[in-house]
Amino acid sequence: MVHALELIWQVLRPDGILVDIHPSGEKPPIGVRRGESLFYAGVLEETDDFVEHFQAEEALVEAETRGWFRLERRDDFHFIVYADTPGEFQKFLDEDYSDAVLKPDVYEKLEAFVEGREDNWQVEMDELVRISRYARGGGVQARTGK
Repeated sequence: MVHALELIWQVLRPDGILVDIHPSGEKPPIGVRRGESLFYAGVLEETDDFVEHFQAEEALVEAETRGWFRLERRDDFHFIVYADTPGEFQKFLDEDYSDAVLKPDVYEKLEAFVEGREDNWQVEMDELVRISRYARGGGVQARTGK
């Protein structure tokens, strides 16, 4: 990941910016929602325990240390996924989240909650995502005179 950031730094104009968006690495909570009511069922797990999100954060710190980029602004936002049924949610995970693991007990809680209830309940996953804006820096070579 550091190598990719180095390549971006090399091709980015001196006044360019880098916008990085990646999940925080916190396990997203999953529940069932209707309006303001939310029934919590558990969290989404990953086979690799979200390691790539932490590696991305470490790579950005390394790029800052090398002087390639300078953090200007950082914020978090919620990326919320809705599905009409637990089955549709599982299908979404299977197709779009290759490392995702929806533990059987969480799935069973979702199914038990929506079973026999009126419509308008939705499965909800709330993933915290970090967005950062970086200015292009001069790089280590510019600071050390090499």
